[in-house]
Amino acid sequence: MFVLVILLFTSCYSPRIFFENKKNKSNFNVNRVNKYYKLNDKKYSLLILTDGYNKTKIQIINNEKIFDTLVTSQRSMGLATAIRINNNYDVLIIDKTRNIKLKLDKEYLKKCKYIYVGYGYKYKRKKKYNITYSKFLHMFS
Repeated sequence: MFVLVILLFTSCYSPRIFFENKKNKSNFNVNRVNKYYKLNDKKYSLLILTDGYNKTKIQIINNEKIFDTLVTSQRSMGLATAIRINNNYDVLIIDKTRNIKLKLDKEYLKKCKYIYVGYGYKYKRKKKYNITYSKFLHMFS
């Protein structure tokens, strides 16, 4: 019984979660990005898939399926794709290639305009999903 309990807890997947409140010092045009993705309404946020995707089958459900395709990160930029989400609903990200499901809670989504989701090393030696909730847009170049 004790071994079964240990196996249940060790097999659970938990991503690393970060909250960011510092403003990026670059002066690129955030308004242009917000206009392109129609983010001016408070109910919308931008989900940005960053690094660690190499022909990875990703499905995103936000009250309905809004994204279902293969994703590849551009190594030079650290960016794969960006999707507008309704932050009044939870978001379920399903990595079908790695068989991992991530749930983004609407309570966190409402607090931040930009959510960055990447897969890789960050502060630890084991590859994991990294989720960063931010009020500010990062510059990719």
